[in-house]
Amino acid sequence: KAFRSFREVNVRENAMLRHVLPQLQHFINTNSTGTFHLPTPEIIYSHQCGNDLHDALILHNLVAKGSPFKDVGLKGENLQACLKCLAQLHGTGLAYKHYVGGQTQLLKEFPEMEEPALIKDVLGHRDPRKCVRRNYLPFLKYLEISDPGLLHYTTFLSNIEKRLFHTFVVLNTSGVENLLTICHGDAKPGNFMSRTAETDDKDTECGGMESVLFDWQAGFLGSVSNDLMKLLPPFLEVPTESKGLLKFALEFYCNQLLDVLSSFGKSPKCVNLPENTQDLVKLIKRCVILDFLNVVVINPIFQIPNPRELRNWYRRRMRHEERLKQGKRSKPPVLPLQEHVFTKQNFLKYVNRYLKASHLMGGFEELDVINLDIIRETAFCDKKMMRSPAADEHENDIYEDEEIELSDDEGLDSIECQVEELSLYSRISKWILETFNCNKCK
Repeated sequence: KAFRSFREVNVRENAMLRHVLPQLQHFINTNSTGTFHLPTPEIIYSHQCGNDLHDALILHNLVAKGSPFKDVGLKGENLQACLKCLAQLHGTGLAYKHYVGGQTQLLKEFPEMEEPALIKDVLGHRDPRKCVRRNYLPFLKYLEISDPGLLHYTTFLSNIEKRLFHTFVVLNTSGVENLLTICHGDAKPGNFMSRTAETDDKDTECGGMESVLFDWQAGFLGSVSNDLMKLLPPFLEVPTESKGLLKFALEFYCNQLLDVLSSFGKSPKCVNLPENTQDLVKLIKRCVILDFLNVVVINPIFQIPNPRELRNWYRRRMRHEERLKQGKRSKPPVLPLQEHVFTKQNFLKYVNRYLKASHLMGGFEELDVINLDIIRETAFCDKKMMRSPAADEHENDIYEDEEIELSDDEGLDSIECQVEELSLYSRISKWILETFNCNKCK
């Protein structure tokens, strides 16, 4: 199993470094007016035959003694160099996608790439929509109870539940698919190394620094937001440099991306992107929203091993919370085991990091804007015009198995009555014993 896992990532990295990236570099050399090179290390030797013991990939040692490359520190000039590095990769991928005729043709050119699963494709069918609708709130409540540190995020996401599918419609019609390109997949600062640029014309925007990306095992066709969500949060968490840094970083990246496209003779309109930098930043934030909803909520909901147990627990949990609000005594239901809800170990830690990164990237802020717009449009516009089949279909459906589950509440009522009766009996018994002891003392 270990060999198989190693082989899979090794094959992907070999494909990126031996096929995908060299093809993109050739495209740059023959079609771009720029002189940039993709941020990849030099390949010394590569052998790939499918044999776990003999396959090898040897790269230029960037950390050797005397190497000009250094680890990326969380400083402004290093951030700019890394952002420029990603813009060159993403921009070249977008230009090449347009050159070959779109995403389908790009996947034919690079069969090693996996086609991304888009939320609009998944939620375009009744059963997946039903699954999300039924398990959305129970799943969020389970996250919240399992990790109280997620309360801020889960409360926000729970509040948009009534407008969830309208939100998907807005996001999926924003043009987010136009930012699908070749991505690194793990563009955290630790996977960058920087050096002082060797050319005489130093890049003053980046403080004369240039960056190289290594560890291409996760390379894939995806949204630019995936790489940006890995790179930016560590810089944004540095207290002395965080103020206004997100706005600056995203605008800098967008300008670099547009410059790369321009070097191929492509305007933003050619690749269906906004011509205005602010609108492009907004589109990236909407990609962030789709990323975290897909990774943290939608896909995990589809993979819940025992969804009925989760829904039954949720109903009892909400009944418990309602009784507490009424000032009644209540005992919380037993939390389902994590392996009955999550398919991956340490999923909660992963969720915490991903939601925090999404918050730092402005994803929740943009999601709030979208939902306020939906509320205003619904309140002040013709509701007949607002009703979209893609957003509203099956929202109020009741399914046979749900009716069966709801009947379980009768059992809950009888159990609670028994608890109340037992409590009353205990109080009476205690009073009799106390009275008997008092008489005995006399």
